[in-house]
Amino acid sequence: MAINQRERLNGHESLSDQLKRTLSDTDGMRKEALEIAKDLGVLGREELTLLNTELSETKTAAVRGMAFGAAAGVVALLAAVFVALTAMFILDTFMPLWAAALIVTVVLIIITAACAMLARQSFKNVRVVPKRTVESIREDMKWAKRQMTFNAK
Repeated sequence: MAINQRERLNGHESLSDQLKRTLSDTDGMRKEALEIAKDLGVLGREELTLLNTELSETKTAAVRGMAFGAAAGVVALLAAVFVALTAMFILDTFMPLWAAALIVTVVLIIITAACAMLARQSFKNVRVVPKRTVESIREDMKWAKRQMTFNAK
């Protein structure tokens, strides 16, 4: 009788064999999914480690750059003072010292005012809130809401 059933299947797989194969395939896919999840966890941890390393290196370089920049600023300020003194003493050869000091002071005040106005203009263009990014995020949120309502239907 078993032979007749096999002959009737005529080369086709039995339902029991199909179920066994499906279960085996499902088990294999489950194992692969677990392995992928495990690998993603490891990858995520490695990416965080890399991020921390890069941020640390960047921070170190930024601190070093700020220190050298501050030193350069101090030296430049001293140089500016000596340039002003030199100009004052050069003018002293043509006029009284008080007049030379007054002229140099007025010139420095004019330069300071011009720099302050340029700085003010520059800061007018500075935006603390990244408006384009905020707008982009708002658009993304609207799109996501539309997708959820569309998929819920």
